[in-house]
Amino acid sequence: MKQNYVLKLIILIQTVVVITSFYLVPISEDEKERVLTKANQYIQQYLQEKVYLHTDCPSYWANEEIWYKAYLKNTPIKNCNLYVELLNSNGKVIYKNIGWAQDGFSYGNMHLADTLSSGIYQLRAYTSWMRNFDEEWFFRKDLVIWNLRDKSISTETEELKARKVDFQFMPESGTFLSGINNRVAFKVIDKNGKGLDVEGAILDEKGNEIAKIKSGYKGMGSFELTPQAGMKYTAEVLVAGNINMNINLPEATVSGVAMKINPEKTDRIQAEINKSGLPSEGKYLVVGQVEGKVCYQKEVLVNSGKSVLEISKNEFPTGIVRLTLFDIQMIPRCERLVFVNHNDQIEVKIEPEKTEYHPREKVILDLFTLDKDETPSLANLSFSAYHTSTIHETETYPENIMTRFLLSSELKGRVEEPAYYFKDDSISTIHALDNLMLTHGYRYFGWKEITDNHQPEISWQPDSSIEIKGKVISFLTNRPVPNSKVTMMTLKSLLDVREQVADSAGNFLIPNLYFYDTIQVSLQSRNSNGKTTTEIKLDESVASSPETNILPLTYQYSKENQSTTVSYLSELTLELRNKKWHLSDTILLGDINVVTRKKKEYDGLARPYAEADYVIDATLFENTQGNIAQTLEMNSPIFRMFMNRGPRVFLDGNPDVNGSIGTMPASWIDKVELVRMAPIPGAGFEPAVFFWTKRGAPNKMPKFASGISTTKLVGYSVIRNFYSPVYDGSADTENLKGDFRSTLYWNPFIETDEDGVGWVSFYNSNQTGEVKVVVEGVTKNGKLCRGVYKYVVIPEKAGE
Repeated sequence: MKQNYVLKLIILIQTVVVITSFYLVPISEDEKERVLTKANQYIQQYLQEKVYLHTDCPSYWANEEIWYKAYLKNTPIKNCNLYVELLNSNGKVIYKNIGWAQDGFSYGNMHLADTLSSGIYQLRAYTSWMRNFDEEWFFRKDLVIWNLRDKSISTETEELKARKVDFQFMPESGTFLSGINNRVAFKVIDKNGKGLDVEGAILDEKGNEIAKIKSGYKGMGSFELTPQAGMKYTAEVLVAGNINMNINLPEATVSGVAMKINPEKTDRIQAEINKSGLPSEGKYLVVGQVEGKVCYQKEVLVNSGKSVLEISKNEFPTGIVRLTLFDIQMIPRCERLVFVNHNDQIEVKIEPEKTEYHPREKVILDLFTLDKDETPSLANLSFSAYHTSTIHETETYPENIMTRFLLSSELKGRVEEPAYYFKDDSISTIHALDNLMLTHGYRYFGWKEITDNHQPEISWQPDSSIEIKGKVISFLTNRPVPNSKVTMMTLKSLLDVREQVADSAGNFLIPNLYFYDTIQVSLQSRNSNGKTTTEIKLDESVASSPETNILPLTYQYSKENQSTTVSYLSELTLELRNKKWHLSDTILLGDINVVTRKKKEYDGLARPYAEADYVIDATLFENTQGNIAQTLEMNSPIFRMFMNRGPRVFLDGNPDVNGSIGTMPASWIDKVELVRMAPIPGAGFEPAVFFWTKRGAPNKMPKFASGISTTKLVGYSVIRNFYSPVYDGSADTENLKGDFRSTLYWNPFIETDEDGVGWVSFYNSNQTGEVKVVVEGVTKNGKLCRGVYKYVVIPEKAGE
């Protein structure tokens, strides 16, 4: 008996030692270094670009301009292309600008046609590099655009159905653990990601009420629950005031580890680590990241199933902190987002020269970019001033430069009213922000991607110019032609010749093209032997826009009623309509018939030029017996004069090598085109005569000249200056018609000096009422800047 007792004691001791050694063994420094180094390398290699657009005002009228300044962060290259598009409610791109972002800034404007229908549109901005990743990282801004010429404006509402409601439960840190107190977050949204109000109760499988549930801001909230192993829980709720729903909670796990954060600690992050169903002691590693970069790491020993870790918020810069808990094998067990705000961004102070303004009076505003301790900063700013009475904002707390770079660009999913989370430091706002952290996904990468060496597929490289991409294939075999030579010739306004050699797969790229608006180019390819039995297939994706599944929000729900945002368009007062469209100064027209020239149909000819300077209709000579050269010499003075220039001669796009074209019968020729400056491969630009044969003519060469392709390229958008009238008291300015501009002033080029001081001046319009001034920007050392100011324009008193 004694021997058995000793044996059992030895086995018990050995078991305890094994278990203890397993959980108390230090985390391998090599493994820790491997995982965390990979994480930092990953974020450097696959930078998450961020874009924000400051627009001159929140909404627009048809026939106005959208003015914007773009701010870019984390760009892989110093200068790159920026694509800015306007999408309609169906996600179709109706306008597209290409801007050149230099040192993180880009500028532009977009003219809205007077035929644009009233509705909600979406302004979207992205770079080529961003197209490699989820479209949720693109910048988006919903805009209301009015057109009072619309005969009717739809105010129909969309009825909310239960099947269109997405109800999600998200246990804090990703673990719903039995036997301990859990915080469970929830989010209720419609099919477009708009938050919905909800209230109800959590019931166990016996029907007992365990907890109350009520959403906070934008359909998000949380509650606490201690689940029992094997017990099922259900939420019985009322959504949007009229939809009853029952939703099952996830099943609690019997063993695991969870992390709980106290959001009310202002100076530190208090993390409570709980275990259940595991040995009472264990070692873990807590890692904190901001924008994917590791800023903090600490090993934690969890005793008796619980440990509390306090981390100073000074360990992190302002922004979203991603806390991850690893076990001793560097396997992530749970994760939590925390927002750290040091309030170290710069609030631009805007000081007026006077407190009261009148219509058409000059306004002078001083701008100060000083940090919390009044230290001045050099800053690059954009400035807008607009009348609030003619503007409608789709949100009460819309996106701004602070919320974009610090919050919404770090979270997947639509963040509604993002500025709400920065409005004050009240407990309700802090809890709303924490609910946002609990419910929104955050992924620069997944840890499994790091440990498995998984690399994302990169199809789009950063581009710093307009480019032409394509492939050269054989005209006869339809196979790639390796090492072929491609010659590009730009036409008309921009004269340029470039040559590139295709790679072994026939692919070619012609970069470093810089031009505005649209030009036409001609491309010619030859194989390595100089023959033109080739064809060019252009890569159309270069000029394409990515499709989208994220549409502008056109409606909103409430408990009392359902109304569309578009309904605001029908609420404009007659006075406002008269102000906007100056009806007292115009004559209303009846029906108008618009007459235009019939557009020429494309004749299928592969011309290496945009259009000829002179075209001779050779069908007028089809009954002539002589050859084409003699016929033109006798009948066309313009042809005789042009031939004195010694032009190159082509037949159906192919050069006249042996001079035999002139001997062809005139009846074979359809048209002759004379070009003063035609792109000639290997020779630049010279005068040229192009003979084009009739369809079906004897011995006619191929309809499309071998190796030649023409295409149009869309260039950079022209940067225009915002016009602001000057009322200097002269008779010319005083006699101007009524001025009722929505945007009084827009300037994207303001810089403060070494004392942090700048200033702007502009003139008020005829309109009275409130004017809102918004200044945004960034300092030389990367701090975000923003300031808002309002003033009122009052009518002048009689006799003034």
